[in-house]
Amino acid sequence: WQLQAAMAWCACRGNTRALSPSQRAEGATSTVTASGASAAAPERVRLHLHSATLDRSFTTVGWMDPYAVISIDDQVVHRTSSASRAHKNPSWEATCKVRADRAPSSITVTVWTANRLRKDVLCGSVTVPCTEDMGALEGKEFALTKRSKPTGTIRLSLSLLGIAAGGCRSKSTQSQRLALGAEMDHVANWVEEPSPKAAPSGASGSPARSIVLAEPGQNIVSLGYSEEAADAHPTLLSPKKSRGSFTDLAKKPPARQPSAIADEPSLSPKATMPKVEVNESIDALPAEEDATRGCGPEALAGSWTCVATNGLEEFLKKTGVNAFQRRLAMAARWPSWDFSISNDRVKFVNHSQLGDLHEEILLDGTSYQWKDGRGNPLTCTAKWQPTAEGGTLTISKSGALARYTEERQVDGDNLVFILTNDDGASWGRTFQRSK
Repeated sequence: WQLQAAMAWCACRGNTRALSPSQRAEGATSTVTASGASAAAPERVRLHLHSATLDRSFTTVGWMDPYAVISIDDQVVHRTSSASRAHKNPSWEATCKVRADRAPSSITVTVWTANRLRKDVLCGSVTVPCTEDMGALEGKEFALTKRSKPTGTIRLSLSLLGIAAGGCRSKSTQSQRLALGAEMDHVANWVEEPSPKAAPSGASGSPARSIVLAEPGQNIVSLGYSEEAADAHPTLLSPKKSRGSFTDLAKKPPARQPSAIADEPSLSPKATMPKVEVNESIDALPAEEDATRGCGPEALAGSWTCVATNGLEEFLKKTGVNAFQRRLAMAARWPSWDFSISNDRVKFVNHSQLGDLHEEILLDGTSYQWKDGRGNPLTCTAKWQPTAEGGTLTISKSGALARYTEERQVDGDNLVFILTNDDGASWGRTFQRSK
């Protein structure tokens, strides 16, 4: 994001070599040609920026004059005019048309606020993945982020052109109505559901849901980078190198073998053996039973941060999810989880890329009802199996469209999540306990 921010700042502060005269055009509509494109390149991208809502002011004094910079595959192609004194609610209604020989792989929109005395201030950005068959997104809201923290939302419409009629494009944003599990149903439904019309400034009403996408390089393993790339460009969320698949992460490491005197107190010249009363009528607890005492569902309680995602793209392919939704799911910010335990009930909050998702899990053996992100009702049964290091929470979910199982395996401060559908396809995430 720092490189993109520097490129956008240079372009917007008068670096004439960064933008051609046609690319520097400001106004309601502009048509530009991507760098390296042929003279006969067709129109490939049509992006309309509606408006943005910023969570806070990025100036110390006065009102903000926000503007937006559009980059295609890291090349700056357009800057909107500044929304004078719009402060935290700029509206541009600006259209950018881009001619190119091929469809881009990503489009980045960066919002800045003009500063007449010093350099302009970055408010936030979003990078949207693209595929040739993605079709059109109408009035969708994306979260703006800065240093991986949300700073507001931006509303845009995006379409890729030049795909022959009758091809796969008409189906590009429609996936099979399958239950995908976890937050994947919410991502698919966000793409497919009609976007509500933007409410006038200050008007009440239900706001549109915005999706939070990871900044470039944040989800380094989820986006398919090699291990060498992950080592060369580590991030705070980069997991440790692992040679196995995500199912291997669920396997417990071999337990440390205790020595013959591991439980004996160390002796010093001044130490004395503690006096122990032996009750010969009571047998000692078996080692396995003693090891699992206290490892109830409380081992799951607390906050967890996702550090790796494994097998997601292959799982989505097997379940018939289209290319654009797969790329969007892969680009979505990794979630964090919260668990609280009370009277054989687990209250689960998934802080997902589309907001907080809640589920109350019953551990007393009775079934309970739950709806996925598309509103499909599912009947669920859950059980907790304790282990020496923690335990496993297994939830079986079944409905008219699909059946799948969710496993959450706790091993100390590590948690491995595995979702397996009735066809045997699986994907998972790895979490670490938040300190």
